[in-house]
Amino acid sequence: MITVQRVHWLRARAQSGRWNEEAILVGYEMQWTVKYFEHQAEEWDQLGGAGNEGTVLASGPAAYAARKAAMWRWLANKATKRFIEVHPNCPLGDC
Repeated sequence: MITVQRVHWLRARAQSGRWNEEAILVGYEMQWTVKYFEHQAEEWDQLGGAGNEGTVLASGPAAYAARKAAMWRWLANKATKRFIEVHPNCPLGDC
């Protein structure tokens, strides 16, 4: 009976360790997701000519790039708000 209890305890301890590791990884994945969205917004800003002084796009492509940049910024803001709501020790913003 003692062997069965030891095996059960060891399995429970291993599972607890995996859960703790997963909680740490989720925090990092939250940060990576928001950084990726922000990076995409910056890329579309550059493609649209926001950071390039010598490049002038026609109004259609510039509007498209501005819309895509705004979409990525919206996703970054939305993700940050949701991550702060669901993660008690949120690594983003003023948690």
